[in-house]
Amino acid sequence: MNLRVSRSGTLVIVSALIVVLCPSAPAQPESSEPIRRVIEFGGVEREYYVRLPANFVEGKTYWPLVVVHGGGGNGRSYFLASGIRSVADEIGLEAIVISPSFSNTDFPASRFPVLGEGAFLKSVLEDLRGQYALQPKILLTGYSRGGQFTHRFAFANPALVKAVAPFSAGTWTTPAGRLLVDSFGEVKDPKSFLSSPEKAELVPERLRDLFAPRVAEIAGMKPNPGAKSIPFLVMCGSLDTRFEIAQEFARSAAGTGFNIETEWPRTPHGSRTKEEFMAEFEKYSDRAAAFFLEVTDGAKSHSQKNPPYPISEYITDMHFDWSSHKRGAIGSDNFQLTWADDDHQYGAWGDGGGFSGERVAIGVARISGRANAWRGSDVWYGDKDNALGVDFSGKSWGIISSMRTLYMWLVPDIPLGQSKRDHYAYVELARSTDHGEIWEKADWRFLREDGLSIPTFLNFGRDNANARDRYIYSYFIDPLDHRQPEDSLVVHKPGKIYLARVRKAEIWKGPEAYEWYAGLAGKGKRAKWASLSEKQPVFEDPNGVGWCMSTTYIRGLDRYMLCTEHDKSSGGLMGIFEATTPWGPWRTVKYWMENDYFGKERPGDNLPWKRNVFYIAFSPKWQSSDGKDFTLTFTGSGRGANNDSFNTLNGSFEIAETTSKKKR
Repeated sequence: MNLRVSRSGTLVIVSALIVVLCPSAPAQPESSEPIRRVIEFGGVEREYYVRLPANFVEGKTYWPLVVVHGGGGNGRSYFLASGIRSVADEIGLEAIVISPSFSNTDFPASRFPVLGEGAFLKSVLEDLRGQYALQPKILLTGYSRGGQFTHRFAFANPALVKAVAPFSAGTWTTPAGRLLVDSFGEVKDPKSFLSSPEKAELVPERLRDLFAPRVAEIAGMKPNPGAKSIPFLVMCGSLDTRFEIAQEFARSAAGTGFNIETEWPRTPHGSRTKEEFMAEFEKYSDRAAAFFLEVTDGAKSHSQKNPPYPISEYITDMHFDWSSHKRGAIGSDNFQLTWADDDHQYGAWGDGGGFSGERVAIGVARISGRANAWRGSDVWYGDKDNALGVDFSGKSWGIISSMRTLYMWLVPDIPLGQSKRDHYAYVELARSTDHGEIWEKADWRFLREDGLSIPTFLNFGRDNANARDRYIYSYFIDPLDHRQPEDSLVVHKPGKIYLARVRKAEIWKGPEAYEWYAGLAGKGKRAKWASLSEKQPVFEDPNGVGWCMSTTYIRGLDRYMLCTEHDKSSGGLMGIFEATTPWGPWRTVKYWMENDYFGKERPGDNLPWKRNVFYIAFSPKWQSSDGKDFTLTFTGSGRGANNDSFNTLNGSFEIAETTSKKKR
């Protein structure tokens, strides 16, 4: 028996009782309560908080990422408020996040690390190194008063700091020893100025602690010469009273040979919870995490960064018309498309409002019209009202139209009997016989224990009419760890992809109807198909494959296109591969790298952008008859903005003139 759901989420038919576990979104789960640790420092107990990566591996070496709270805060409050705790996992930054509680009574010590809190941080790191394997240098960021501490700590301890990202600091000490003070101005000779009672009287009460005698000795301390090797990311809101001194610090440091990057969100100081500024405040953590990722990746060996397959001799290049970039359904990602018999394309989105603004965990949209003038409309909103009493809120990166029926692969959100998100637990199949208005689920599934996760369909044109044979093909990712207890949307290393096929008429039948690619056999090296236990990968990449992928047949070229990530997720590190059969051998068409990621250069594109793309696919409908012109769809982890949406981009292939198409 099956459960069926209408567009509105009401119960239409209950023909059987199934315990259905539902899929979810690509967004990372909220971090659990951080680990609190206590050490003795200065004769008293002091605390700090720790958050391990979602896919933490015992014995693996991680970067220590230290986040320092502002005035009046503590390690726990800032830890929970700071978005960097989840962004690090989202983009693949392999770091243990550390948030110490600094003194709220001795402000000078928390602003100037040589007065005591710098020693406390060193004690925290020493304690943590006794528990985990850590890189010798730290990544350091801090807000407001924490920003004051972090840039001065980096100045004084360059041997301990890999990179620093201070933001919205109330005072700055420049490399030349000048003190820049919020709402007060520049102090060129801090020691002389601060020791003058007459001048000190001009200072507002809230800044009096800066003028204590012991501060006068160190406020203008010039940095250790080794600090010039530390990359700095200086950030401050353009509406913040500290904006001008932050800009002056960046100019001063850059002018004296420091490696300086900047980020100026449009936000005032201390308005993190105001809705109108929330998206701008997210730029602090997003930018800092991306900055740290780039710095630490640069420190790694790139011996494994080469494409996994030879460069294509048939498709020699591909070009994009970025002026054609069009975006819709902001806040809704995924959207692999299929071309249905009614001439529309259909795709599933996750955790957003689709094209109507009604936020749901999963929905299906109809894309109508031409590539340059498409229209999006919502068809189905999942079981948004839980009318069935069954969770139908999963996520999908695979949808296909065949014999006038839509089929959709689904993965769960929080599986039955679990309390944490786990997209990898199993795979289910759903179908709709009325172009997405009503969906039902099959009463069987594939399991993570089978070495399978987040699949996609191979689309062959309109209603799959261009299929090479009577089978429907599906690709499955080999999960990073078959025992993984919770969701971690990361690149799976080493990357492996499996291929299954099933007769069109038997797709709903069950796992026993599916055959699995098991290598090549015979003199003609034909594909061998066997049971699930005998499956062999059709695609492998030592640099990893993404947690989602797409595959499409380009009829005009008679080529199969496979798209997936490598190395790390949500960083635009995409790969596009072509083959003359669904199982390869594959050739590399494009392999975006760290220094040339997808979307780095976008001439003619004025839409907001962040480096967060994790999924691209070819439209099965928007292809020229010769296959050279195409439309790419893509999505990213924009957290409700920019590429967290349905994006289309027109492009063209460059084909070798001396190479002819090969038969399937």
